[in-house]
Amino acid sequence: MDRPFTPSPNATRPLPARLFDLLDQEEAQYRRLLEILQAEQTALLAMSMEGVIKTSKQKESQLLKIRLLDDSLQELARGLARPGQDGPVTLSGLAAAAGGDEGDRLRRHRRALLAAKDEIVQQNGLNKRFIEDTLGYLGDAIAILTTPAAPPSVYGQRGRVRTAAQTPTRISREV
Repeated sequence: MDRPFTPSPNATRPLPARLFDLLDQEEAQYRRLLEILQAEQTALLAMSMEGVIKTSKQKESQLLKIRLLDDSLQELARGLARPGQDGPVTLSGLAAAAGGDEGDRLRRHRRALLAAKDEIVQQNGLNKRFIEDTLGYLGDAIAILTTPAAPPSVYGQRGRVRTAAQTPTRISREV
């Protein structure tokens, strides 16, 4: 997945401070997304529909911020690459090309971002499984309550079996 990074001829100078500022911001945005996912879990456990809707909107907004930051990082990194190099520039490629303290700093950012992404994937997976399980339980409960009290089919003309349109149920199907 990591593409080899070929620095531009003037790459011997230090990396721009803006690159590290954007990386710091991206780490903070990922931490904020993790906080939102934890708040979503709390809302799910409390069965708070308002809380789930609120966190869904926050997640959408947060993901947009992260996407914009990532685009800015890519644009800045492409400016450091040789002209004509296409595709995304990775942090590991930048770190290998930078070397020294800057390379170590980029590797630390990469590790922090990967760890944050892993935590986000785990938390999101937990929330998703909780939602799926809850929907399954609700579906089962509704199926139990709405199953016909009598056999679901009746005999029609010429001995054919047809589905009963108005069979009695435990609860009314009308809303």
